[in-house]
Amino acid sequence: MEPTIGRLSSKGQVVIPQNVRRHLGLQAGDTVVFVLESDRVSIYPQFAYLHLLRGMAKGIYGNSAEAIDNFVKDERDSWPES
Repeated sequence: MEPTIGRLSSKGQVVIPQNVRRHLGLQAGDTVVFVLESDRVSIYPQFAYLHLLRGMAKGIYGNSAEAIDNFVKDERDSWPES
């Protein structure tokens, strides 16, 4: 896709060009996610961004329900009683 130019309003609003909205499947009222990456910003439809995050933590707390339960129990046991 060729670069498309937009303009920032005095209120900090940017209109997402029609060809970009169509390409991303965006419609009025949709939520988008802005990700700051060094000196640029990436815009993702919220549903697509959440899909990218899906599974990122897989295996961090264990690879079975029992391992995860043990991790949670150990964490809770480490909390000071109030």
